[in-house]
Amino acid sequence: MAKTISEIAAETGYSRTTITMVLSGRASEYRISERTQKIIGEYVAEHGYTINQTARNLKTRRSHTVGFVAPEIANPFFARFMAHLEACCRAEGLVLITTSSGEDPAVERRALQSLLERGVDALVLAPCAPRPAVSAKSATHARPWW
Repeated sequence: MAKTISEIAAETGYSRTTITMVLSGRASEYRISERTQKIIGEYVAEHGYTINQTARNLKTRRSHTVGFVAPEIANPFFARFMAHLEACCRAEGLVLITTSSGEDPAVERRALQSLLERGVDALVLAPCAPRPAVSAKSATHARPWW
């Protein structure tokens, strides 16, 4: 099992803050020496470390995810659109979560609710009906919509 930041700090003798700054790539910004960066980097490479994305999301209040609801992913238009959207997300360090409504407004509503519950930072909706199945509650969330 991968080590936690607290375990790495305890075992290396550096603070959790120092470990965090090195692992986040912000060491030079905080004038952390090359030697310290090397020690921490080698320790992490040897013992393993995986970012706890859930903890990061809670702290930053961002999920680094974008939700996309399409009526039918097998449709060549939406497949190409999704591929381009995913490339754009990846370039910005975001992950795309895609779901299909199967052209059913009830499924679309559940998909939107599920994405909101997962805390996506933005939603992209290709509605399956002329009138999107976006509830008043969903529309008032402070997230960008496209």
